Amino acid sequence: MTGARGPLSLPPPRAQGHRPHTLQMLPGGATGLDLRPPRPSSEWLAQTKRDWKALCADRPGQLQERHVPAVRRLFKLRDQFARAMQGVDAAMLVKGSVGQIRLNPLADYAVRTLAAIDRMENELGLTPMGEARLGLTAVTAAVTLEELNKALESDLDTTPDPRLAALQLADQDGGRTTSVVAGSPGLPVDRG
Repeated sequence: MTGARGPLSLPPPRAQGHRPHTLQMLPGGATGLDLRPPRPSSEWLAQTKRDWKALCADRPGQLQERHVPAVRRLFKLRDQFARAMQGVDAAMLVKGSVGQIRLNPLADYAVRTLAAIDRMENELGLTPMGEARLGLTAVTAAVTLEELNKALESDLDTTPDPRLAALQLADQDGGRTTSVVAGSPGLPVDRG
């Protein structure tokens, strides 16, 4: 059989070369995901540990095992940056090798470390621009298929069809031919 856009697909038992269209539960519990976040390093500062836990809480189940080494490197850099800034805050200016006053070398190290942190955060999608570039969206493990379907149905019910609005405008105009100008909904243009 053929339809308006080509051959009709076969019913699932007769279809060949296609994946089944049924949801399957993954092994390992109700979700199939190990949602326990990786532990922060014991060597990190308290603030770095809090940031690590906040990231893991913000993206439950998204931090996969293969990503952990890169994210750990990022947090190690963040920890080193915080330690360097503690040294810079303690003494912005220091004595040089021949007694001259100069900028603390930790300030230069902090600037280079911050540049590396910025690059890694963008690559990992941890900044708004990095998320947009990678096409990431915030997804929580608690969202069920039923909730997603309800949200989709409510969007479809409330989104007006622009073609319907143009037809309603034409009917309200007493039969005169009008159209809606692109970019300015609701403003008819008289063509009659």
